[in-house]
Amino acid sequence: MNVEQSMQDITPTIQPAPAQYVTPVAEAPIVTQQIIPQSQPIASIDPQCGCGGGGEGIQPDNLGYVYAIGNIYPSFPNKSLEEEYMYAYQEFKAQGPPNALFYQVLSQGQNLYIAERMCWILSIQGVDSYILTPRSNVELYHFIAALEPVFVGERKFDVVVGTRGPLASPERCNGLQLPTAVADLTYYFTFNQFVDAMVSNIPGIPRTIVESMLSQMLDITDNAGETDAHRALNYLTIRSKEIYYMAWQMQNPTPDPSYPPGVYFLQGVDVQRSNVQGNRSIMDVIFQYQARDTVDIIYYYVKVDVTGMFPFMASRHLARYYPAP
Repeated sequence: MNVEQSMQDITPTIQPAPAQYVTPVAEAPIVTQQIIPQSQPIASIDPQCGCGGGGEGIQPDNLGYVYAIGNIYPSFPNKSLEEEYMYAYQEFKAQGPPNALFYQVLSQGQNLYIAERMCWILSIQGVDSYILTPRSNVELYHFIAALEPVFVGERKFDVVVGTRGPLASPERCNGLQLPTAVADLTYYFTFNQFVDAMVSNIPGIPRTIVESMLSQMLDITDNAGETDAHRALNYLTIRSKEIYYMAWQMQNPTPDPSYPPGVYFLQGVDVQRSNVQGNRSIMDVIFQYQARDTVDIIYYYVKVDVTGMFPFMASRHLARYYPAP
């Protein structure tokens, strides 16, 4: 089976929130202009099973690269901007949860000046981790799009790829001091959107396998996405179909010939620096599987190049790994 097919893009656009989240009370007395990103899609889950990369230039204030998975939300840097937002909100007369209100107000073209002055925070597993700066208005539009409400109970994830900067000054975000990050690429997806895309592009794979593997990998990727090991893990979780195909074959009683017979379950993932480096920074991501009925343990690994801003697979396929005695 060809596991290198491109997955379909998941490309939500900025549009009014669903009625179950936001119900206008009255017509707004202003003419609204919707913000529509023009130069790239808002969200794209695009697995890469081969080589690529780029973005290796170092900016003066760059303290390293960031490849993080979390949730983006806005915060007011001062009382003045909060009052200005409230004026725009009253004009719009929207109702709903906070994210729906932010989305409704900030997605209107005439309110872009407010969005430009907001503090944008990336929260990872409920912990505020970065103060984000969009590289351009394209990324700012994507920040706003990330606020689009989803159905109750649905899990949504924002991906931020960029460069890490210094600690923010207390004046920047109303006393909040966090590491800064410049976002060069952002997109979002829901748990079900990701599973749907994987199922449609790996013919025959059970939906439960994808759900289980994604849940495990998201637990493992509870990190700030700034070390080489964490960036490699986060990249594989959302960009590699190989690891989901592997999870299927390891639980398949009659797998492809390249996988062992029997049923194996993922026990852990380890990341270590590869022995083969040259002038690149390459990580070995090692998956440990244990047999269901015995104590047999099997390892598979893949090399991930994290030299530049955008990681990529340095080895074309997962291969058996044999730990040193």
